[in-house]
Amino acid sequence: MSGGAPVGAAARGPVRVLVAEDEAHLGTLLEQFLVGRGHDVTLVRDGKAALAALRERDFDVALTDVQMPGLDGLALLAAARALPLAPEVIVVTGNGAAETQLRALRQGAYDAVAKPYRMAEIDLLVHRAAEKRAMRRALAATSVADVPVPRFVTTDAALADAVARAESAAASGAPLLLIGEPGTGKRTLARWLHAHAGRSGPFVDADPRAMPADERVARLHGRAVDAEGGPAVPSLSQLAAGGTLLLRGVETVEPRVLEQLVAAAAAPAGGHALVGTVERVAMGQEAVLRAPFGDAVVGLPPLRARPGDVTVVAEQLASRRAGAPVTLTTDARTMLEARSWPGNAAELAAVVAAAAARLAWGETELPLAAFER
Repeated sequence: MSGGAPVGAAARGPVRVLVAEDEAHLGTLLEQFLVGRGHDVTLVRDGKAALAALRERDFDVALTDVQMPGLDGLALLAAARALPLAPEVIVVTGNGAAETQLRALRQGAYDAVAKPYRMAEIDLLVHRAAEKRAMRRALAATSVADVPVPRFVTTDAALADAVARAESAAASGAPLLLIGEPGTGKRTLARWLHAHAGRSGPFVDADPRAMPADERVARLHGRAVDAEGGPAVPSLSQLAAGGTLLLRGVETVEPRVLEQLVAAAAAPAGGHALVGTVERVAMGQEAVLRAPFGDAVVGLPPLRARPGDVTVVAEQLASRRAGAPVTLTTDARTMLEARSWPGNAAELAAVVAAAAARLAWGETELPLAAFER
């Protein structure tokens, strides 16, 4: 059949595409064309609406114009890449805007195309970008990390106490359960504990929720070469030997399987630290979840409960992005600390990334105006 989607695309279902285009006619044309190609499309007319949509829904691909009111395409790209479930971003520029295209690619865009473009080209790019994101998420389901660990900073007494209790549990070798809303820093704390425990093995980040259903058992327990010659798959415990296994979403793991993973972590041969995380505990599930971890259960407070950390975290994020120390102006601090941050540090990271993208080279102060454009 000619003109169809790439082989295998239909089996995964439609690609979730966010289109951000302020030109009404062109936006509608893109929406109608991509829907006709079998994609699940959401159309917005400005950058701020696009960022709000990205925070509310998991998109595979974002297709954004550069020149938009509220938030331009490059700032949206920076904010999108800071999200926990970042989509692949395709940036559309004006004709002859080679420098803007280069900037977009340097900032991590999947591709940058200039107007006028062919619709078939956009469809192909959307499919390829979705393929890349699917592979990225599959790798992220179980990844072995060897990356710099950001300093875990806080000015909040409750969070400092939680970190101290987590450090104590980690030092004892006991399995640790971290409970906290999305974006409260569970993964960052786990990486911090691993880095400062002096462990010789790797940091393995595993999320059963992102594992294909038919591969989940093999990835959790491992699999020898099967009778049909299928490849051997090491278990999570084997991957993490001598290091740390971060098991996200432990509420989705069967209690029996969780107990086996805890036992494997404590085994004399190939033992490792085990850190489980859960975002919320359903009624009646608390005792089952806590049982394998004993007293080593630590709750992380949300960002709205520790407003003093907002400026500290924002300046750390902006400085990391700029590669040099960056401070917030007083009015910018006041504005950020007044917000409720339902998405916690992950939402703050997206907001700061968009604002920091507007800093000129060498600027060391982030003003309120950078957040309001």
